[in-house]
Amino acid sequence: MSTKPTKTDPKDFSKKTKWELQAEQDEKIQAKVESVAKKLFDPAKLTELVNTVHEEDDPHLGVIRYGELSLHDAFTIEKCKSDAEKTSMAAYLMLKKGNPSMPTYTPENISEWQKTMPMAEGALLLLFIRKAPAFLRTQSLPGLIKTETPKTSP
Repeated sequence: MSTKPTKTDPKDFSKKTKWELQAEQDEKIQAKVESVAKKLFDPAKLTELVNTVHEEDDPHLGVIRYGELSLHDAFTIEKCKSDAEKTSMAAYLMLKKGNPSMPTYTPENISEWQKTMPMAEGALLLLFIRKAPAFLRTQSLPGLIKTETPKTSP
């Protein structure tokens, strides 16, 4: 029995056509455009987020309702005298946004809020805050590396 030689297609399918190459190029350009669009700083979107109340379930404290701190909050926190007061003020402001019925405290009287916070829950709250740096500047947390204050000339 003789076998006939089969005809082979002269077209090599391992090579891409000019249309396939063009499609790949177009996909790369589109991916780059989308990547740049994702990286664009959008202050309008950020201002919307600062008013959002988040809820997170902590295994020890339960559901924690909080809001992100704003630049205005950072200036309020900066008015506090000690690191402990700064940490308390940051935690208070964050919780106040999620729980508006909380009493009002200021940098001048935040130590009063510290006095009302039970130690165990306060420690757990600090642990929660350390896990979520988006709403608390790390230099105000005790035990973390502090930023240096610029020296003023006499």
